[in-house]
Amino acid sequence: MTPETAAGHLIITGTRSGIGAAIATRLLSEGWRVTSLSRAGPGLADAHFVH
Repeated sequence: MTPETAAGHLIITGTRSGIGAAIATRLLSEGWRVTSLSRAGPGLADAHFVH
């Protein structure tokens, strides 16, 4: 990872399913720290891909 692409921390809403979950999963796999928010209850933690 170069300084230009260094992972950081993001807050993502709508991570229960769909695009929000897909984006969060992708960013986690790339080393980002992700805080997830969902109106429908547990999001990423419930989906078993929190790092």
